Amino acid sequence: MLAVHQPNELGQVPVLEWHFFTTDPEAEDEYTRTIDDFRADLEWLYAHDFYVVSLRDLVTNRIAAPPGKHPVVLTFDDATAGQFRFLEGADGSLTVDPNSAVGVMEEMYTKHPDFGRGGFFSFLPFNCFAVPDEPEQEPFCDAKLRWLLDHGYEVGNHTFGHADLLDVDDATFQAEIGEAVLWLDEHAPGHDGDLMAMPYGNYPDPDLHARQVAWMRDGFVYEGRRIKLAGALKVGAEPAPAPADVAWDPIFIPRVQVFDANMEHWRPQFEDGEVVLYTSDGNPRTLVVPTDPSWLMKSLDAGGAATQGRTVVRYDP
Repeated sequence: MLAVHQPNELGQVPVLEWHFFTTDPEAEDEYTRTIDDFRADLEWLYAHDFYVVSLRDLVTNRIAAPPGKHPVVLTFDDATAGQFRFLEGADGSLTVDPNSAVGVMEEMYTKHPDFGRGGFFSFLPFNCFAVPDEPEQEPFCDAKLRWLLDHGYEVGNHTFGHADLLDVDDATFQAEIGEAVLWLDEHAPGHDGDLMAMPYGNYPDPDLHARQVAWMRDGFVYEGRRIKLAGALKVGAEPAPAPADVAWDPIFIPRVQVFDANMEHWRPQFEDGEVVLYTSDGNPRTLVVPTDPSWLMKSLDAGGAATQGRTVVRYDP
């Protein structure tokens, strides 16, 4: 079985990133994807043996992709209208707009039940899937959050006011993260507010705000609520290392931003093996690594794998 599927659970995991969606090809840019291109993105992933997993499963190293599949995480920043739109019927009933990102994902997951399921929405309370210009979507805010959580998606933290956390005072830092968690506690019970995407990709300046850097890892108390991050996403960069790689750091998870020029760079590398992808053995309790190339074992965090409950298995490919 190992020889057939060629697993390698020290390979890299693409964490993909989208922001705005449109049906107008003229509006496409670095941060805006057409719905047709998004559908093509997912079809390409499916055709190349990727399998959608949750950000939580990546962070906790509980990846349960089928044998031979490459895990991929889908992430969406800012809670914009094109990500999730409801259509209201004459009787007041709500259906998911097929021309929103959630509609496209639901279409794919229904069409391809072997594609996995998921999507991480880093949420902004003041947007709530209504900006930039669809205020009529605002009344559906809580219903959308409940729908996402009930259908296998994740609703995470993107701060309360989309503040750049590079250089803010301690009170602002805590309020931006903590207030978002309190808001989600009220509006989206069962949320993933301990997972966040950093606005603008900026973390606290370590020279100016060492205490905030420590809070990113160790947590803090805000308004009586213990706030402890399990993971944080960068903006852009590259595919993420495997959770058992010595380079893995759940507080600095790199992503690949999806726009044409960037994907023209990465897709060939995924296809030809220049990027060594994580390939699952199908068992989340084992960590399977081929003996060749030998440099892979230098990347293994054996202690971390053991802590995560993974038994290391090596095989000759």
